[in-house]
Amino acid sequence: MSYSSLSSIQQSISKGETNCQKLVDHYLSNIEKSKGLNVYVEVFEMRLVRKPFC
Repeated sequence: MSYSSLSSIQQSISKGETNCQKLVDHYLSNIEKSKGLNVYVEVFEMRLVRKPFC
């Protein structure tokens, strides 16, 4: 999963190719992989995973 713009994400959701939870999981995975870079101050993972948002 790789998106170059917000419109490509919107199209993918509209087509049913992905959903909000899959996007969150994907980006949380990317954050986890880059932890050693120390580029994120805080990540509220549990709040994102538990709260339905779309």
